[in-house]
Amino acid sequence: MQPWDLTAFMLLLHLPLFIVRVVRFDKAQLLSILLASLSVALSIQAFISTSFNAAKILVWMPITSVIDAGNMLHITILIDEENRERKEAKRRISSHTSEGVPLIPTESQSPSQGNLFSPQIIHHQQSRESMHTMASGLDQEANKHKRLHRAVLIISSFLFAGIIALQVTGLVFAIKNRLSSPFSVEYCSPAFVGYALQTNINCTVYSVTAEPNKGISCVALAGMKQHRWLNITIAVLFFALLCEAIDFFILRIVMLKKSMHEYVWKRPMLTFAYGLCILVVLLAQGVNDTRTLPDEMSQQVLIANNIKAADGSPLDFICKATLTGPGLRGTALEWMDGLFNSWGCNYYSC
Repeated sequence: MQPWDLTAFMLLLHLPLFIVRVVRFDKAQLLSILLASLSVALSIQAFISTSFNAAKILVWMPITSVIDAGNMLHITILIDEENRERKEAKRRISSHTSEGVPLIPTESQSPSQGNLFSPQIIHHQQSRESMHTMASGLDQEANKHKRLHRAVLIISSFLFAGIIALQVTGLVFAIKNRLSSPFSVEYCSPAFVGYALQTNINCTVYSVTAEPNKGISCVALAGMKQHRWLNITIAVLFFALLCEAIDFFILRIVMLKKSMHEYVWKRPMLTFAYGLCILVVLLAQGVNDTRTLPDEMSQQVLIANNIKAADGSPLDFICKATLTGPGLRGTALEWMDGLFNSWGCNYYSC
């Protein structure tokens, strides 16, 4: 699973963004785009390295990107709304300046109604000039920000579509792995290095496989925890896609027909809230995982360097070991080994 300190870092980054987006929209879109790009890159790298292996579900499950999808959807909505408001303001100014305003008195006007230099006529002239100046200023401002807004809109839309595609892909493979036959996972420890077998207090004997590049040795256990996380991933991604679809429908189809300022629901609130809840739960689970062992592994184990045969021949020697949780370093190494496994010798020392 993603190390809890990285989850806490993501949560600390997303919390101020969430507050900014709820209270007001500022220049936080750049940080949001960078975080979404990082999330997409990590998900793609995890997919490549693990090949959607069910035993590596804790590495490739794309459930931390939900809040990034909400951020990207929010950016596209805000840019569209700003463009609509600018066009509406320009239309109002253009329609106002195009209205006929009498600048000279007609034959039916009496001298008391004013002449060419009356304050009333001068006020109309100044009003028209100010309106033209304002319209020109809006055109210059629109041209200045048009390219930037277009680039941000394209990038955020692409990232939003990419995150949705990654979530759908993860959901499909999670369901596929859930329906497949039972699988085993490797539990590794430096305590097993140099030994041929290991047995727990229930007298279950496991063969030990050395991992020279990692400096550890591993035993195969039933993937009970990973099986649970397959179910969790399916449920989380299903509701995530549902929240994103509801927010998209409300913001892109319903509210864009009128100004969003007339409504309270101006942001993808379902996606934001759901994404933050996911990060909080992952943070708590990550802290707990640093202190616990796998379901089938006991704290006290016996390890032996060799076994002659099954005819009762004595072992050379047996050692008793006490296992503890992997800690922050162990969970970080486990996650990074799964994430960058496809790098081969560029990541491991060969």
